[in-house]
Amino acid sequence: MNKLFLFVFSLLLLFCSGCLEIPMGYTPDLDLTVCSPTRKYAITFSVDYISDGDQIIGLASNEKYIEWINAYLQSCGAFSSVGYKSFANKSNYHIHFLVHYSCMPSNEAAAIGFLMGYTFFTIPMWVNMYLDMSAVVYLNGKPIHSPSTTENLRCYVWLPFLPVGLVWNQWWAWTTQEKKCLRYLINDVLIYQGKIE
Repeated sequence: MNKLFLFVFSLLLLFCSGCLEIPMGYTPDLDLTVCSPTRKYAITFSVDYISDGDQIIGLASNEKYIEWINAYLQSCGAFSSVGYKSFANKSNYHIHFLVHYSCMPSNEAAAIGFLMGYTFFTIPMWVNMYLDMSAVVYLNGKPIHSPSTTENLRCYVWLPFLPVGLVWNQWWAWTTQEKKCLRYLINDVLIYQGKIE
């Protein structure tokens, strides 16, 4: 009976360990700038999406990025019309967004995962996950500007974080950082184009 109890308790610890994702704050959290230029141009945009980490959960999909970018570009007030087009069919005035997720190398993550399981999550440990985002502005088919930004989310794993991890989940943490990076890039593009004084 004691062995069965210990086995079930070990499995519960393994599956109920809490994790808390904390952004490292590399990208400033800015509001989207709203402007009203005298001359507005039609713009199109495209998105390339790459994820190198199978263990990262809570990431926005490519479709979600298209939805967010479209809403941000329309709400900033700088363009007469906004539309999604593939990069191959880009218009004369186009922004191509590149979204790249990555995490620790597999050998480091495996070693940390082994230690977490071996200690039943009683020793706090962490795994780093990264988001690199850039935007390339094209005018008449030629790149003219390319801002970029990055964010690091550190996922702390420890048994006492279970109650917090249920609330501060990965979807909320990632969504906040993804939108923050998009606002930063769009503001930079607006400044470069002279839409903001």
